[in-house]
Amino acid sequence: MKRILLVDDEKYVVESLCIYCLKNMHDDIEIDVAYSGYEVLDKLQIKNYDVVVSDINMPGMNGIELLKEIKQNWK
Repeated sequence: MKRILLVDDEKYVVESLCIYCLKNMHDDIEIDVAYSGYEVLDKLQIKNYDVVVSDINMPGMNGIELLKEIKQNWK
C-alpha cells in the first residue's frame, strides 16, 4: 500500500485533490491530509508516507521550508 499526504492551507484544495486521487488511482493507496507544515511534521512522527504533495505558499511554514525539514529528518 502506498501512503500519500496532501498538504494545503486551503481546505477545498486538499479535499478536491483527495477526491481526485481516490477516483483515479489504484485501490492500494491510503490518503491523509494536512492543513499546515506543522501538522505534516506531527503526522510524520506517527506514520511514514511515500509521497507528500504540498502547496508552496502557506502561512507559517511554507512548502519549501517543509521540504527542507522533511529531507533533514526523514530519509
